[in-house]
Amino acid sequence: MPRSKKFFALILILLLVNAAFFISWYWLGMRVRFREMLAYQLGKAAKGKIEIQELNFSDKQLFAEGVSYTSADSSIVVEVKRIRAQYNVLRFIVSGFKPSRLLRQVEIIQPHIAYSLHPKVKVKKAKKPFKLPDIAPYFSRLDLRDGSLDLSLEIPLKIVSKDNLGIKEHFSELNISVVNSGTSSIKISAVSRKQGKLNVKGYLDKGCIRNVEAELEAYHPNYINHNDIADVSTEISLFAELGQQAAGKPFTYKAQTQIWGTQLTFAEKYPVRIPFLGAEIEGKNLKAQLTRSSFGTSSIEAEVQISELGKKLKFDSASAKGSLDLAMITEGLKGLVDFSLEGQGTIKEPQLSAKISSPMLGYKQHIIKELHADADFADNTLNIELPNAVYQNQNLELSGSYSMENKAISATISTYPVNKDGATYTVSTNIDVYAELLDRYPLVETFIHD
Repeated sequence: MPRSKKFFALILILLLVNAAFFISWYWLGMRVRFREMLAYQLGKAAKGKIEIQELNFSDKQLFAEGVSYTSADSSIVVEVKRIRAQYNVLRFIVSGFKPSRLLRQVEIIQPHIAYSLHPKVKVKKAKKPFKLPDIAPYFSRLDLRDGSLDLSLEIPLKIVSKDNLGIKEHFSELNISVVNSGTSSIKISAVSRKQGKLNVKGYLDKGCIRNVEAELEAYHPNYINHNDIADVSTEISLFAELGQQAAGKPFTYKAQTQIWGTQLTFAEKYPVRIPFLGAEIEGKNLKAQLTRSSFGTSSIEAEVQISELGKKLKFDSASAKGSLDLAMITEGLKGLVDFSLEGQGTIKEPQLSAKISSPMLGYKQHIIKELHADADFADNTLNIELPNAVYQNQNLELSGSYSMENKAISATISTYPVNKDGATYTVSTNIDVYAELLDRYPLVETFIHD
């Protein structure tokens, strides 16, 4: 047969194959069945349900519209307007079916993601160590554009009462870019409902997080709810950086956060105002500052510096001062107590000091006036000095110590009348007390001096 006839026969065969494919694909419903089969297999692999409204593909790209995914427990719902995937089948075959030679670029347009987290009955399962997958071999580039994310979280939290901490947030302008070229470069950006800005960028290398930087700027929570707190408003800015030398190696990290103008109502009746709360952490070092804040009719300000986070917690310095309204604790208590606290050292060997004072405090009909007290704790010994307090026309003075090592108490108590004139009765005496609490029956010695 002449070459022209062979060529003509080949062309005719190809035309017949294409015609048969066209007829079966568009007229005999093969396209619908293939789309349904693909959606079923993808949903099975993703442990959920996937639906695809429109699917077209050629030898170079796949085009899908109206794609949706719902996880088996309905905690994740994704709706995507359009997906386009570019691939090279010939390069994939020639390379020996290497995944890195198939997909070139994936575009996901206008996805909407809804994620809900609700408390579940915990079932104990053997924990498997998490291993970050290496995504570099599977595609060259992925772009997610103009997306949105709805979060609905319920986290069990006991403050005073047991309840779920409810958090709801909406992010728009969600854009994700992943570029694979040996390593994976990732960029994420989004805007919260109240115009807070989220930006994340990072580099992954064969399952290793080389470096990730995340910044949250001027974030105002959309919705926070709990039985014990209401009307929450605040502004949060955060910068965090995380990295590791190789997969499985320890992480290095640092973070800075600034929280401004926090306001809320606690237990339905106590307004809380926190002008500023800031913290910095780098490795095992932590610095934190709380400016003068009010909790109902009480107030506090504090600073802390820690150089060893973890089991061997070490405080370089810690201080707090403020005032406590005793009426906030329980009914019947009254009085305003000013306090200052300082500390340093470790959990096993702390060094603490405290000062308290109050012009008046009481419980029901019992009143103590002009209270001043100092206390310190070091070398497993607590020392207390009460240079002055007045109770029912009697001045009270106390000086004492307690040794945790010896379980021994040593104290001197003195009392004398404030005013003898017109008093029904008065007492003037000094009492020395010594006690050892080593045995089941403690030893107590008391000496009363005129």
